[in-house]
Amino acid sequence: MGKYLYIIKKAISNLFGNRLNYYQECYYNRITNQYKSANNYLALYKKCVIDNSIKTATEIFFSAELKFNCSIKDVKKKLHAPNYHIRTFSNTNTEILIYRTLTGQYKVKYQLHFFEGKLFLFNYTFSNIKKEEEVAIIAI
Repeated sequence: MGKYLYIIKKAISNLFGNRLNYYQECYYNRITNQYKSANNYLALYKKCVIDNSIKTATEIFFSAELKFNCSIKDVKKKLHAPNYHIRTFSNTNTEILIYRTLTGQYKVKYQLHFFEGKLFLFNYTFSNIKKEEEVAIIAI
């Protein structure tokens, strides 16, 4: 059974591989262009911290093992090699690791942003979820 599944996946990859790679490259290029300038980070900071600050006693972190200020090496050790690594932008001294994975039954893209090698921002993007699933995910 496993051998046949592998053959089917390989055939689909051969048929659609170039198109899938094109869409992935478009996504990575969009992220790269979005964060080339420090202005986007500053706008995000202003929106989240200054304008819409919400205080909580609950610690916010990517995972129990990966918290703010952890290193790129720590993340790669825990999550292994990323699907895409956007190298340091000279004007912002940042790097972005992007992972594509399944979390439960959901397709998820993780973006982990590092300033001078330390985690300072992360983002989960869920693909193709229904409204009721979105509500359930937010409740967690």
